[in-house]
Amino acid sequence: MNRIDDIKLQSTEGLEIIPIEIRNQGTKSIVEYILDLCKSPNSNPLYRTKLMVVGFENVGKTTILDCLFPMQDIGETQGKFVRTGCSIELQGKYLRMYKFNELNKIDKEIIIENRQWSVQEIKETGLKLIPLYDNSQRKIEIYFKDEEIRDKWIERLKRIILNTATHGIEIQNQILKNHDQRPPINVSTWDFAGQHDYYNTHHYFLSRSIFLVLYRIDQGIQGLRSLDFWLKSLSSHANQNYCDENGKPFYSIIIIGTFLDSIIGNQNEDKNLRQTKIMEIYKESGLKSPLFYFEVSCSTLENIKELREIIFNISLNHSYMGENVPIGYLAIEKSIYELRKLKQNHPIIEIPDLIDHVKSQFQSSFNIEFVKRALRLLHEWGICIYFDDPIELSNIIVLDPHYLTKNILGNLFKADISLRQLRLTGIINYSQLNMIWSGPKNLIDTYLSLLEKFEVCFILEDQQNENEKKLIIPNLLSEDKTKTIEETLGKKWSITTPRKEIEIERIFSFNQVPSEMVSRLLVRFHQKIVDNIIWRRGVLLKHFNNKNENDNILCLLEVKMEENLFEIRIRGKERNQCLEMMKYIYEEVKIVSGNYGGVKWKECVRSPHFSKGLIDLNDILEDCKLDLTNRKLICPITHFPIYGEDLLFKTGLLETLENRNNIGTFYFSFFFSFSFF
Repeated sequence: MNRIDDIKLQSTEGLEIIPIEIRNQGTKSIVEYILDLCKSPNSNPLYRTKLMVVGFENVGKTTILDCLFPMQDIGETQGKFVRTGCSIELQGKYLRMYKFNELNKIDKEIIIENRQWSVQEIKETGLKLIPLYDNSQRKIEIYFKDEEIRDKWIERLKRIILNTATHGIEIQNQILKNHDQRPPINVSTWDFAGQHDYYNTHHYFLSRSIFLVLYRIDQGIQGLRSLDFWLKSLSSHANQNYCDENGKPFYSIIIIGTFLDSIIGNQNEDKNLRQTKIMEIYKESGLKSPLFYFEVSCSTLENIKELREIIFNISLNHSYMGENVPIGYLAIEKSIYELRKLKQNHPIIEIPDLIDHVKSQFQSSFNIEFVKRALRLLHEWGICIYFDDPIELSNIIVLDPHYLTKNILGNLFKADISLRQLRLTGIINYSQLNMIWSGPKNLIDTYLSLLEKFEVCFILEDQQNENEKKLIIPNLLSEDKTKTIEETLGKKWSITTPRKEIEIERIFSFNQVPSEMVSRLLVRFHQKIVDNIIWRRGVLLKHFNNKNENDNILCLLEVKMEENLFEIRIRGKERNQCLEMMKYIYEEVKIVSGNYGGVKWKECVRSPHFSKGLIDLNDILEDCKLDLTNRKLICPITHFPIYGEDLLFKTGLLETLENRNNIGTFYFSFFFSFSFF
């Protein structure tokens, strides 16, 4: 008997040093974590967070991170700068030099304008900046302690000079500190690509964080409207219980208006108007956490320092700051970093491989459950990617999140114009994949298998051509049914229910439907798709009858995004087989929607009096338990009475309407009581 299962906690007071993810998993996980801590008496409080930056393309996400986290190092310069030992800083487009004995005073400064310079490496540890058009500027040579530091500087300088867009997600580790006695914070910055093609992969990486949601002030109303998409997306993922019992938040959202230097007029008055409109959009999104709002210019650095300070203060107030973490978890983290270097060409391993490496390095014996607890937390920090649910992912560790976002997802969703045509329809011939993948071709099948587990895409055997396989990316499929799909669907799914078959239907009504949630569901359904009948908002599925393979159950699922509805209709000859298919659909929707903390849904049936009137299935079941004279079920639109058994028969939950004679009595009773009232 597992004694831990018998323990019940009345509250979590006094457990604040335990990560919120552990506390949310219940008593057993809390006790296991405490036992892990007891094995690590020398554990220290940790101060870590994620800074996740989202917004549409060209809004300044990468630039704002370059301004918030300047590169600073000690080097030697020559050229326009006198050759000397100095402290060098690159903040946004500003390259500065400070003398050692006057660190707060800028000695020299130049502006690295877009496409006005070129950068190249020289000798072992140096780089050279060359002005392209301004003859008054002179070449600058900078020498660093080692080649690794030099390469990081070259990478950022090239990005500034060429103004290149982010593809996938750029991940970097930074230090955030203030000039007081409070501890510095280790920050993992996640710069999400703004191109539309990448949106359906972002949700895998959202966790406890500070979210910077950017929009362009100079785009006026259009810029403000862009916030609606991102805020609703965060609302679908973020747990609506945004703080702990002590009022400390798990996450924070800062909306940032960029390009402040591009607007004219009364800035204070205009800012008040913008802030009022943003509050309206924020409230409509359903988010419950307090809103922070800032306006900045990355060109002039206006308000950048103030934004950095507010990020520091907000981060330090988060509920997970100062958590005590078992030493063993940090040993596993160190092993992940070591394995990342050893397997940089393919940094994806299984849990037993990680355990073997930890044992070889630390002579420690970690069981698989201990390792999984550590991995769940390391995933939240952005150190690795690990999911213990769904089961298909529970044994896989992506050692380097950056590799997954750049080399796997980045290849598949690359915004390159020359390749975009290949995947424009969301369907790619398997034989064309080596034109897309820049990595090792022998790993294509491995990556596709991984992406299927991540519910991003799947291989579909072409049922028209046995020799051709196709890669299907549901989120890139046509929004509406193509002519070919219409024709094929018409042959398989008639307008009326065929003779000797029954049809049951149900509607799943959501408070919101994230677009990528539909895509994930379609990936999970892919083995049941009939004759390639799939589009972005629907699919035709089959379910074999175990008694007779020729007697299949068909299911047509269509998503109404504007109404946040899933419409499900199932046809077959046996009622129980149809209900079995409905149960399968229900469980799959439950699994996928469970990944979204802000998504709620219920099963409904359409009112017989008005098609847009939806009635909760639970309300129908409860009403049917009452005597006819006490029934209260009505159409929510027309307020006409509804006989619940009719609707249960429609859903398949009632086999026959043998008591149909009661309907007349029901309507007489209802209208009599209504008139009397």
